[in-house]
Amino acid sequence: ALRAERLRLLLWDPRHRDDARRELEARIRAHPEDERALRELARLEAGDPTRAAAAAVRYAQLLAAHPDDPELRLGRARALARAGRRAEAREAYARAVAASPTLEVRLERAELLAADPATREEARAELEAILRDAPRSRRARLALSRVLLARRETSLAAAAGYREVLREAPRDPEAHLGLAQAYAWNGDPDRALAHGDLAA
Repeated sequence: ALRAERLRLLLWDPRHRDDARRELEARIRAHPEDERALRELARLEAGDPTRAAAAAVRYAQLLAAHPDDPELRLGRARALARAGRRAEAREAYARAVAASPTLEVRLERAELLAADPATREEARAELEAILRDAPRSRRARLALSRVLLARRETSLAAAAGYREVLREAPRDPEAHLGLAQAYAWNGDPDRALAHGDLAA
């Protein structure tokens, strides 16, 4: 009971992630069938880019026993994305969305798609769909604005998105920085400098 309580405390504080990992590994060595410990270790490793690939393998093993578990599907997708294996992560996120199409999972998938120029249009379509379902989502609005800002011909549409964010969150630094870039790109240096100062 004391070890279980200590583990909870270690997991609660990110500064003790390595101690928590060692405690979980010891628990799994003593009880290889302890699925709760296996899941917790996979989740912990997935948050560390240097261990995310190992977490993806661990999630794959857990999914072999529970192929319909949406939590495991999402965990594997996150681990693959953190490990930089984008193609596999896109496939894994597609399965995670199919298993549990929550706003959070859809947003994570869209942000992954937006990070690659080859899938940016797919990200745009998904983010527009998310905003139809959740028009007040600041995260989705910012993500869509980032996608639009990547091209000069859509940078004014990005500016409109950033202004929408600032209506509800006037001190959002990303929105001010995005507006500065959009205005600079479209020949409005005064407003670009003003929003750059506000972002800073």
